[in-house]
Amino acid sequence: MTTRHDIAPPRASVTTSAGGRARWLLLLAALAGAAVATLGLVWLLQPDQNQFVDPEHALLRTWLTAGQTAAVATGVGVLGLVAAALALAYQRTERGAAARRLPGWLAVVGLVQTVTIGVGLSAVTMIASAGYVMAFTVPVAVLFIVVQLLRRGGAGRWLALAGVTATVGYGLVSGILSRESVGNMLDLAQTLPRHLYLETTMPFLLIAGVLAWVSLTASVLPTERLGSWVLRHRRAITVLAALGPLPYALVRLTWLTPWPQFAPGDMPAEIRLQGLLISAGAWAGFVLTLGLIQRWGEIFPRWMPGVAGRPVPVWFAAVPGALVATILCAAAVPIVLMFLEQGVRDGLVSALIFPFWLWGPALALAVWGYVLHRRGVPG
Repeated sequence: MTTRHDIAPPRASVTTSAGGRARWLLLLAALAGAAVATLGLVWLLQPDQNQFVDPEHALLRTWLTAGQTAAVATGVGVLGLVAAALALAYQRTERGAAARRLPGWLAVVGLVQTVTIGVGLSAVTMIASAGYVMAFTVPVAVLFIVVQLLRRGGAGRWLALAGVTATVGYGLVSGILSRESVGNMLDLAQTLPRHLYLETTMPFLLIAGVLAWVSLTASVLPTERLGSWVLRHRRAITVLAALGPLPYALVRLTWLTPWPQFAPGDMPAEIRLQGLLISAGAWAGFVLTLGLIQRWGEIFPRWMPGVAGRPVPVWFAAVPGALVATILCAAAVPIVLMFLEQGVRDGLVSALIFPFWLWGPALALAVWGYVLHRRGVPG
């Protein structure tokens, strides 16, 4: 018996949709290039606003000054804008199948953009910002899920009540959920939007541009054989990607015990609560990654109001997954170099607790496999 995933769509429809996606990617690449070039010019003309003054904000600051790094950002942004605009103009002048093909030189530009921006200019601070976003998002998401399960009844209702009761009870008995710790976390949550705006606006623009150029480069290069391999092994790849956040999640959970690992010497209740929330964010990443190979990753579950039983749009899972994978890959090189400064033993332990070097590429391949599977395209 065949399913809708076993039947590949007609070649014409696949090619047409690919052309439409390429136009959107080119537009995104052009906008990202314009934004990066504009920011670079601002940093050059107003050095006091240059975010590359802090060496941690770019790997290129290891070899270049803040002004030179801003100049590189400006040049790369202009290159991306011009290249994307020329490719869009090429598409508009061509007709038929030629209009749906991207020029081969885009691959060279894409590789330059990916290496320069993704590795050289992207900030490691995006990892910390993403972790805090997940830490404060997970409690809201869990509360929503619990309410929905209580509304629907059944065995899920009792599991939800038991989980919430056990968590709150442990927090009260251990002192983690004290009035002071909860108040401090609420104060931190109020300042988080401004912090994210200041710390992640520029890195997010860079990451968005990198993601567009990676997708465009993959569209130009002959990736059919690699895509077929990813599609065949996507379950194993997805499980490997899901394991990426677990070492950090488990380490953070030890902060709730009398034997905390890799923790500061003095840990008040609010720090332990912060560890619990960040660990919850990592566990959420584990579950959501596994969703790429689960039924609920393709069909909304019954407890989802308004969309229960409907197909999950491909972009709904692919875009967040691709963004996270790009952030992880961009941070992998500077973080590994930072670990090497700790010595062999400590650097190896840190690389195992923060396996961005494996987690990022595995998650990127898992998302790619999910997209290929959902579209029914053989490679």
